[in-house]
Amino acid sequence: MGGFLKIILLILIIFYAFKLLGNLLFPYIISKKINNDEHRKRKAWDDFLFRKKSEEGKVTVDFNGNKNKKRNNDGEYVDYEEIK
Repeated sequence: MGGFLKIILLILIIFYAFKLLGNLLFPYIISKKINNDEHRKRKAWDDFLFRKKSEEGKVTVDFNGNKNKKRNNDGEYVDYEEIK
């Protein structure tokens, strides 16, 4: 009977330890997540505003592709012939 009570007591101690750690760590984790999201959104908004302020008629090309990327040949190229 004494072993059974020790197991129950151990389970209760573990349960309350997790509950206490959850109450202490959960707000910290959530606040860090919110701050990271706000920072990322603020940076995206600033980038958007910077691009909108570019001069009218100025052409900018942003290319982030991989130069070593292989092309997938889907088939043979056929010249267009105009029918009159």
